[in-house]
Amino acid sequence: MRSLLSVEIKSVRNKIEQLKDSVVHMSKQYDDILREHSEAKLRIKELTEDNSKMTSIIKYMSVRINTLEQNARASNIDYNVSLRKRLRI
Repeated sequence: MRSLLSVEIKSVRNKIEQLKDSVVHMSKQYDDILREHSEAKLRIKELTEDNSKMTSIIKYMSVRINTLEQNARASNIDYNVSLRKRLRI
């Protein structure tokens, strides 16, 4: 009887040890997932900020280009009007 009980206790201890190893492994995986998630959230935040800055710069540059193009057209019109006046005189 003792022998049978001893064998059963060893079997239960083995199962408990295997369960403990599984829990430790899962805990490590969970910690890794949490760390990766935190890093991903931080990276997303950085990329969102960069994207916002770039969008702002693009809007500014578009306005600047439009202004320069309008000034170039206005200068070209003034030049053409002045040239036509000179040619008529």
